[in-house]
Amino acid sequence: MSRRWFFSLVPLVLGLLFALAFSANWLPNPTLFLRADLAALSQICGLAVALTLWVALTFREWASNLRLQARHEVEVESAADRRRFLNRLDHELKNPLTAIRAGLANLDGPPDPVALASVNTQTARLSRLVADLRKLADLETRPIERSPVQMAEILQTLVQLAGEGD
Repeated sequence: MSRRWFFSLVPLVLGLLFALAFSANWLPNPTLFLRADLAALSQICGLAVALTLWVALTFREWASNLRLQARHEVEVESAADRRRFLNRLDHELKNPLTAIRAGLANLDGPPDPVALASVNTQTARLSRLVADLRKLADLETRPIERSPVQMAEILQTLVQLAGEGD
C-alpha cells in the first residue's frame, strides 16, 4: 500500500475512532445543534476544496523539483564521465604518437628494423583507437536497431560451446 493511500485514510480512521469513543461513552457526547445557511456551507466546501488543491499542487511541485534535481545530478555525473573519458583518450592517443615520433627521429641513417617495427605497432594501435572512436560516435547518433532473437537457440549454442571448452 502506498503512502498516499495511507495518508488519505488517516482522517477516516480518526473519525471512526472518535465515533466509536462517543458511542461507547468513553468521551462525553454533547448534543450540538448547528444552524447554517447555504452561503456558509458553500464557503466551507470552497475552503475545503481550496485547501485540498493547495496541498495537491504543493506536493506536485515538490515532486517536480525532486525530478529536476535528479536530472541535474545525472547531467553533472554524465559531464564528469565525459571529461574522464576525454582525459583518458588524450593519454591513449599521446602514447602511440610519442612512440611514432621517437621512431621517426631515429631514422636518420639506414632504417632500424626495431624502430620500424615500433612505428608499425604504434600506428596500428592508433588506427584501432580511431576506429573505436568512430564506432562510439556512430553509437551515439544511430537509432537502436531491434530484431527478434531466439533465446533458446542462443542458450543452446552457449551450452554447447561451454561443453567443448572442458
